[in-house]
Amino acid sequence: MMKLAHKSEVRLESWPIQVAIVGTLNGFCPDYAETARERKQAECWTVFTGTVIAADPSIYDHARRRHAEAIVVEDGQVVEIEGRRYRVVVNSRNHERPVNSDPIKFEEVA
Repeated sequence: MMKLAHKSEVRLESWPIQVAIVGTLNGFCPDYAETARERKQAECWTVFTGTVIAADPSIYDHARRRHAEAIVVEDGQVVEIEGRRYRVVVNSRNHERPVNSDPIKFEEVA
């Protein structure tokens, strides 16, 4: 089973150059993770890293490197994050490229 962690870079095979970063309560806000859980906040999520138009070609080289090194996940795939199992769920309209700030979510698997 594929293991992901806070700050893992992930993408779908179909995304042309974009990546998303995995976030977790324990990694993002360890001092307030329990409070967030009490409020029923998501245990883990993704954030689209965005893209830019720039005159400096090294920016595109960096983006291509990140894309090549990102972990490829699939809609419906089960992954492990911080010892728990989650199903990868690609949010609507994000299959070809990310269009939302949170293109992929994770649903806990019993």
